[in-house]
Parts: sequence; structure tokens; C-alpha cells
Amino acid sequence: MGVADSPLRNRVLFVQGAPRSGTTWLSAVLATHPGVAGILSESHLFDRGVNHLFDNFEGSGPTSSFLASYLSRPALVDLVRDLCDGVFLSVREAVKPDAELVMEKTPFGFHDPWVELRRKLETYPDAWYLHIVRDGDQVVRSLLRTPFAAERTPDECLQMWRNSVAAARELIAGHPRYCEVDYRDLRADPVGAIESVIGWLGLPFSSEDRARVARVSEERFAQFTAPAPGTSALGPLGLLGLRARDLARRGVGRARRTVRELAASPASATPAALLLRTAREREMDDLRAVTAEDFVLELRSAGGDLHATGEPAREALCDLLATLVANHNIAEAWSNPLRPTALPVEFIAIGGDGTRHDVAFHVTSDGERVSHLKVISASDPATRRPMKQWAGD
Repeated sequence: MGVADSPLRNRVLFVQGAPRSGTTWLSAVLATHPGVAGILSESHLFDRGVNHLFDNFEGSGPTSSFLASYLSRPALVDLVRDLCDGVFLSVREAVKPDAELVMEKTPFGFHDPWVELRRKLETYPDAWYLHIVRDGDQVVRSLLRTPFAAERTPDECLQMWRNSVAAARELIAGHPRYCEVDYRDLRADPVGAIESVIGWLGLPFSSEDRARVARVSEERFAQFTAPAPGTSALGPLGLLGLRARDLARRGVGRARRTVRELAASPASATPAALLLRTAREREMDDLRAVTAEDFVLELRSAGGDLHATGEPAREALCDLLATLVANHNIAEAWSNPLRPTALPVEFIAIGGDGTRHDVAFHVTSDGERVSHLKVISASDPATRRPMKQWAGD
């Protein structure tokens, strides 16, 4: 297919910006619109993906020509487009199959943004490019609180911000589908600013959309503060998009890892982790092995309470997790379920319709099998609002 015949021609939206510029917040709000399919996890599809194919092709020399011996540059671009389209189509199918646009958000990092943008423009000349810009000093202060920039100096962070802004303005500011938005304007009037962006994208913006933006814009999606001794440096939704091994290397106690990944290693195979992993995957034989025969499930929620024992309890737990981790979630975060019994396991999700789910799992076990699970779910997310407006990150 390639660029000319792409099934996503004119249907891909890239949210661009330096890290800590508000790209996560902006993407989260946009992803709740019915016409936009996207998740908050960063794909790094270019900087850690297809850039290597371009590097290979461009690495031709007197003694080696690598990929250039096999195909032309236009042919490579078409193949890269097919690969990227496949990724985006998978996301759209999982999150919002009928959405007009597929959104991707990967902030610029400390690599060369000019190289990445040139290749992205070559592969997606028809895409929409939404560039969010935040004050450089604010970006630097925010970056220095993050684990992924902990070893950087303020000058290095400021130069990264300058490069990010300059590259976007030099390479895509003249693009027919380029829009630059100011972080301060977005935070000052979220509904009005998002309505302008949605209009630029050619999508409708209903009264229901306005209400959803007003609600979701008050969520805090990224949080990095100096941790107290023995605690995590990250807020629950601040876990999104970070590599577990990076966080672990810097001693961060909570990382964005799925229950499957947590339970994959022997060190992580606590009853709590195994319980949630097997129930999420509905692996009934394994679930029976990690629960007591008279396993008890208690659910407390605004929608009603549930008390079940034995096999009905296991089935109910599987149904609950299937609902919580439905494909339409644009963001999910689990707290680390490795602690044996001291703390509950927490789950937070933002749905594609803008609703939020907060659930705590209190696990009782003898170290080998779970005998009792109490699940406490917050009230209907659609009726909940933060008690105060977040001041920003």
C-alpha cells in the first residue's frame, strides 16, 4: 500500500512537544473525544523503532550498502508506512474502531529531533501535527523531578527544550496540517482551547464533548515529586509511558508494569500478583491453584455489593477485571502488587469516554494461596470531580 494508498491517509494525529510540556494531558483529553482513538502509552515508533531502518539505509558506504542494496528510498518509506499504519490500526481497533483519527504521542527526548521529524514527515506527509509548547524554565524544573532526567543538568534540559521547539517550528510549522498550542492557554481555558483544536481537526464538538473535556481536564495525568523515604516518586498516573527497567534502576518503588509482567519472574510471583494476573487472563486452573478452595470475594461499590465464595467468587473476579481493563481504556496504572499484605493493590484507569475507575484490592493470604479478597470501587466516575483544580505539573 504505502503512503499513497494508506488506509490511514489524512487520519493520523501526532501530538508533538518536549517532555513535560503537557503532551500527556493534551493527549488524554483528546483521546476521550469520540472521533479520536489513542492511548497515553508512548510508542517510540520512530526514535526507538523505524529510525533504525532509516539509519541502516543511510549507512551506505564504499564497502557496504546495507538496505540500500535491496530497495530504493521510496520503497523503504512505503514499507515503513505500512508498518506504522499496522500499529496505529491495531490501536484504533482496540480502543475506538469507528474513530476518524488515530492519535500518537511520543515527546521529543534528548536525541536529535530534526532527524526524527524529517523521517516522520517523509513517512506521514498527510498527517496532522499538533505541537504543544510550554515555558522552557517550567519544563526544566519539571524535568529535573523525573527519573528519566535525574542525571541531566539544567543546561542540558534547557537545550533539549530549545531543540524540540526549534525543530518543530523549522520543519513542520509550514505544513498544511500543523497547529501550535500554548500550554498556558490550554490550562487557562481547557474547554475553549480543546474546542479550537477539535475544530481544526474538522471534528464536531457537542455539548456532551464540552462536559467531558471539563471533567477530564481536571485530572492530573503526570506527577513527579521528591519522594518521602520508602515511598514512590511517582503518582499513579505518572507511571504511564515509563519503562519499568528505567524506574527500577533509579530505585523507584512503583513502575508501569502489567500484572502479567509482574508475575512473570519468580521474585514477583506473590499470591497477590498471581491472583490478579490469572484472573485478568481468565486462566481458571491457575486461578484455582493460587486461591483457597473456599476463596471469598467481597465487592463494595456504588453500583452494589457482592459476596461470593468458591467458584462463583473466582468467576466474579474474572468478570470484574475484564470490565476494568476493557480495551477502551486510554490509560491504566497498577500500583506494585509485590508487597505481601501491608498495602492494598491499587488500580486506576481512564476510559475512552472520559470516565475514571479507582479500585483497591485488599488481599489476605497465607503466603501461598489467597483466602480472601476485598475489592473497594469508588463511586460512579461520571459523577466525581476533583475537589480542587490541579495547579499543573
